[in-house]
Amino acid sequence: MPSMLNDIYQSIDPIAFAIGPLAVRWYGIAYILGFICAGLVIWRTAQRWKLRFDGYDVLTLVCFVAFGVIIGGRLGYCLFYGDGYYLAHPLEILAVNQGGMSFHGGLVGALAGCALFALTQRMPLLSLGDLVVCGAPLGLFFGRCANFVNGELYGAPTSAPWGVDFTGSGVLYVPSQLCATCSRAGSRRTRATSTQAASSCSTGSSASSSSS
Repeated sequence: MPSMLNDIYQSIDPIAFAIGPLAVRWYGIAYILGFICAGLVIWRTAQRWKLRFDGYDVLTLVCFVAFGVIIGGRLGYCLFYGDGYYLAHPLEILAVNQGGMSFHGGLVGALAGCALFALTQRMPLLSLGDLVVCGAPLGLFFGRCANFVNGELYGAPTSAPWGVDFTGSGVLYVPSQLCATCSRAGSRRTRATSTQAASSCSTGSSASSSSS
């Protein structure tokens, strides 16, 4: 029996809106929201850590990473999942509106963008990495939501009440994209809890040292 989650999926149009011949997809909107939210988290974290990392630096970093993710993700997909098609039709590599992004290629591109930013801004790469990983789960969260809308990266067939028919064949599959979004949200909560615990331990140690 189709689930409510399946009904929600079937009612969502991958195209959010269109302006003439230009179609704006939820996938692209998710990318933009992911970069914006990750940038805000990085900016806020830099303030809490009292780093010399202002809004301009955050904007520059987000641009470096965004270009890295898009270029790396697209090239990774074309090289590893294109089955030689893009070697025969190289101009199709630029057709990002037709879909096709690789997570692994995007990860390599993001790392390359961070390394280039660290080099040009003369910032220690490990310190930059500490900032970036605080915002990365939000970017992945929006990306997995977009995968759900596009019907990508679903799991195995299931008879569970939350199964979704991604293929139109009547077979229900595990919405593994949404499972991943929950794990991203959980990682943010876990990191926040760990930070609070570390702060409490540090405060307690200082108090003990003062009393002794």
